[in-house]
Amino acid sequence: MSVDEDDDRVDHLDPDPPGPAGRGLLLLGTAVVVAVALAVAVALARPEQQSAPAPSPQPSVTDAPSPTPRRPSGEDAPPVTGSLGRPLLADADPGWELFAQTATDLFRIQLATGELTRTATRIAGAPGRSAVMAVGEREVLIHSAESGTTDLVRDGEPARRVRFEETMRGAQLVPGPAGTVWQVSGAGGGELTVGRWSLAGEPLTPTDRLPGLLGWGASTGDGAGGLLLSGVGGVWLLDAAQPPQRVTRGRVLAAGPRVLLTVDCDERMRCQRLVHDRRTGTDRVLGPARPDDAGRYPGSASTSPDGRWLVEPGGFARGGFRVVDLATNREVAALEAELGFADPAGSAVWTPDNRLLLVAEGRLVVVDPVAGRSVTPDVELAGVRRIALRA
Repeated sequence: MSVDEDDDRVDHLDPDPPGPAGRGLLLLGTAVVVAVALAVAVALARPEQQSAPAPSPQPSVTDAPSPTPRRPSGEDAPPVTGSLGRPLLADADPGWELFAQTATDLFRIQLATGELTRTATRIAGAPGRSAVMAVGEREVLIHSAESGTTDLVRDGEPARRVRFEETMRGAQLVPGPAGTVWQVSGAGGGELTVGRWSLAGEPLTPTDRLPGLLGWGASTGDGAGGLLLSGVGGVWLLDAAQPPQRVTRGRVLAAGPRVLLTVDCDERMRCQRLVHDRRTGTDRVLGPARPDDAGRYPGSASTSPDGRWLVEPGGFARGGFRVVDLATNREVAALEAELGFADPAGSAVWTPDNRLLLVAEGRLVVVDPVAGRSVTPDVELAGVRRIALRA
């Protein structure tokens, strides 16, 4: 506001010229108005000094243990450590570590202590054969076949992108012997290419070309580092220590280090479930085939390390999981899948002592097959889809 503008406004209010005393009062009033205006302008120009609260101290990550440490930001953000505040499995071996994958993070949990590490990743966990988690001595590989992308997470380091020379969208990576993966992809001309690689993306064996009739896309791990290929004529096992061999003319429903669960039909179309002993090569009839056995993809279930227990999908209509005693063919436990899709091949792992089964379908569940009961630990792992165990 200028003095001239104030004078003009006074002239309209009083048409007679002011006297000497009036002029003095007018000048004094104008000065007061200008001073007030300047003070208001300064206050409006610096509102943050009037309204901003005093900064409060930020809590440290180590102030108190947290079951879900704050997620780091940025692609190269370092891992964040925390604690559940209690053991996840009180009598677990100190060397057992559980890896749990969500849509955005990988958790590494010490089962005996509850200590955990959270690492931001860019490979979303998914059910079925479209994703895989392979565990090494000091690293974990996470792969998505749908996008053809892979992250490698070394203990204590940020996730980093790994590129396999021949990896393309749709290629499969299957866990191999410790610290390695099998890569299976289409080579064109009705052939498949199969090779074995380190988790860091380094080729370990020459790439083999196999007949496409083996069935591109029908490959899975055997639970002991080998590769099972399904196609015309049955299922073949590729093992790093021996030549390829056919394990069944039917289908493999579940794989494990000691036994395979297969289904086959005889010449009179009687279809049965068979327990294949991998050490002796003999088959034992478990019982008649289930109606949904024909629709299961290879290796959609698993058997325990000692060959006694089976975990498999509950069926198309029933959903969830079922745990079966392979000695008696009796169902000992059943679980509902929180996310509506059961995938024991990537969402269920047995402890090395065969006592417990860990299942992840949106939540973590611990199953005791002997007692026939399951427990859901109070662990904040919302949306966990895939798990693996390092022992």
